[in-house]
Amino acid sequence: MTNFSDFLREQAVQRPDKMALHYADDGRTWTFRELDEASNRLAQAVLRDGLQPQSRVAYLDKNAPEFYQLIFGCGKANVVSVAVNWRLAPKETEYVINNSEASILIVGEEFLPHVQDIDLPLVKKIVVVGEPTDDPRQLTFDDWIGDVDRTDPHIPNADEDTFQQMYTSGTTGLPKGVELTHEGYYIQIAGTYCDLCELDENTRSLTCLPLYHMAGPALGMSGMSRGGMVVLTRNTDTQWLIKLIREEKITHGFFVPAQLQFILDMPDSDPSWFESLKLVMYGASPISNETLAKVIDFMGCGFIQGYGSTEAGGSVTFLLPKDHDPIGPRAYLLESCGSILPNTYVKIVDIETLEELPEGETGEIWVNSPRIMKCYWRNDEATQKTLVDNKWVRTGDAGYVKDGYLYIQDRVIDMIVSGGMNVYPAEIESALMEHSSVADVAIVGIPHKKWGESPLAVIVRADDQMSEQDVIDYCRDRLAHYKCPTSVTFVDSIPRNASGKILKRVLREPYWEGMKRRVS
Repeated sequence: MTNFSDFLREQAVQRPDKMALHYADDGRTWTFRELDEASNRLAQAVLRDGLQPQSRVAYLDKNAPEFYQLIFGCGKANVVSVAVNWRLAPKETEYVINNSEASILIVGEEFLPHVQDIDLPLVKKIVVVGEPTDDPRQLTFDDWIGDVDRTDPHIPNADEDTFQQMYTSGTTGLPKGVELTHEGYYIQIAGTYCDLCELDENTRSLTCLPLYHMAGPALGMSGMSRGGMVVLTRNTDTQWLIKLIREEKITHGFFVPAQLQFILDMPDSDPSWFESLKLVMYGASPISNETLAKVIDFMGCGFIQGYGSTEAGGSVTFLLPKDHDPIGPRAYLLESCGSILPNTYVKIVDIETLEELPEGETGEIWVNSPRIMKCYWRNDEATQKTLVDNKWVRTGDAGYVKDGYLYIQDRVIDMIVSGGMNVYPAEIESALMEHSSVADVAIVGIPHKKWGESPLAVIVRADDQMSEQDVIDYCRDRLAHYKCPTSVTFVDSIPRNASGKILKRVLREPYWEGMKRRVS
């Protein structure tokens, strides 16, 4: 029987006084013993409040140390943590929290206005990281756990019990809750990542990606499982991150290509600032071979690129440091997204016949591993479409395998990945069709230098007075900003096939012409 929190328990015994977590924004620190005890208290608080095994606790905040107390504490109580995307619009937040059936909400003070503007009938207690309002359900985080027992409750769980529920956008406009198990999450965090990223007790991981994202906490917690330290920040300003790398002697970090480009563009940037770095993971948007060659040479450390998804339980492939040779004879490997991870199986399937294709032929990418999702929460129909025979996750990406490396060509579905965030056109199209000046609309992903791709709205107007800014402003009132179109084009008609399906490939093609790889 595996419990995700076991590795914290082990480190609290083996290295009780070693630093586990440093919150760089205010200087607070926790040893492994202190973090273990803090998570025990959270587990006891959840149990005191009457939560039963597999109940849900939601978390709505930017990166904060309370997240780690929550995720380990929920594991110990066999309660499911639900990290909510803080970038969502209030109504989207309302849907996620209510759909998860969370009875406790931990929320950062910054996001209390979100909570005040929405209806959360199932939430019985609101725990505020900061100062609460006059709402009788609200109390501070410190008051909530202040007087509870520090003893580990050791509530039993099964390997297949849900440990964490992460929400991904839905093709029909409604987010879906991906259930990840104790066993699967433990294998990824305390096994696969540790071995391939060479993590140990001397690892100092910088965690700056959002904790609601699959990649956000993964690298740092993997380091923790081997006795390493997490340096956490909610500030993503690149100059601040460089300062932390220098002062905290960071050895491992995950960065988006835009941050790497910024490092190269800084007029006073100095390679000596990055002497402590051993490994940089990157992803979320494409990066050119030229830029990659420059940043590898400049930073002087190993680089890993990953491909994966929430439904696949995280990473499926890694392009390891040995495969990063932008100017050598194996430079062609940079067109791939890496080799398939241990205990992970990929097959390429014909989209029409669902038959497995031979090596080198392009089809839909299916993934099987102990880490894949258990199901979509309360959504059997979507689960059956995505999870085949209860063991193969359909990724919706099209690609092929050659010599053990996976190459992604395009998307089977219309999903857009903008800055590492999944954006489903149907959600935006549904919102825009409610506008009286929109007669028809199609959303497609087009290249974006910073975010990899971004949504383009192709609109047939019912009112000639409608402007591009009108469209963008309308969407921003209803959707998270990262989902909103960054550009708009007005047309007389939208191309469709004989059955009325929008020919999105036709709309995308002029923008992607000449680009070898069309997904990040």
